[in-house]
Amino acid sequence: MGCGFGLRRRGWLLALGCTLLAGCNTRVTPTGAPAAVLLPRPTMIVVDDFVIDADAVRVDPGIGGVARREMSGQDVTQAQAAATDAVRDAVRDTLIKSIAGMNLPVQPGGAPAPAGAYVEIRGDVLSINEGNRTRRTLVGFGAGRSSVQATTHVYYMTPGAPPQLLQTYDASAESNRTPGLGIGAASAAAGAVAGAAANAGAHVATIGSSDVDADAKRLAERLASNLGSLFAQQGWIPASAVPSPGLR
Repeated sequence: MGCGFGLRRRGWLLALGCTLLAGCNTRVTPTGAPAAVLLPRPTMIVVDDFVIDADAVRVDPGIGGVARREMSGQDVTQAQAAATDAVRDAVRDTLIKSIAGMNLPVQPGGAPAPAGAYVEIRGDVLSINEGNRTRRTLVGFGAGRSSVQATTHVYYMTPGAPPQLLQTYDASAESNRTPGLGIGAASAAAGAVAGAAANAGAHVATIGSSDVDADAKRLAERLASNLGSLFAQQGWIPASAVPSPGLR
């Protein structure tokens, strides 16, 4: 019985630790069966910029978000564009770095098509939500979380033949659930006068960006691990070269 209790206790602690870690809020799910036929090793992996609709971007409506935009001289439209660029760059650059780490040749999209057969990774970012950084800082534990959601398609491209879909992935990442400044701080902030709240918002605005670029990086790291598994199944890389997803 003691052993069983110990296992349950360790499982409970692991679940609690996972809840408190940002990475445990990142999910990548393959949809559809991967290609059953083993294909020749591609000459190149091409990572296209993910497509992002400006309407899919929700900027931070909190005091900190407003203060951050005012400090940078941005209106909502400009803030949406900045978030779009940050997420697109984070996904592309992280995927390229991770794939290069698997000892596969890789390049960004937009360059001339490689000679011979190659793999092309395309994607759409379905949602970018900056959340509410003020609530994340003051309350924590998931309040005001930011998030990024995307879908990814992996194609095998052979000259003179239609693209062959190898795999599709649905992915999402959210900011962490770490503790905020505390209930007392949150209550004080909620009850502060307008001037003090504005000052608090300005302070929160100096803490950092909206976090969506960090969300996008975690999403791309987890996606790279799934891609590595697919590449290993195809025999293009050894299993030892597949990057670990970690607790992300």
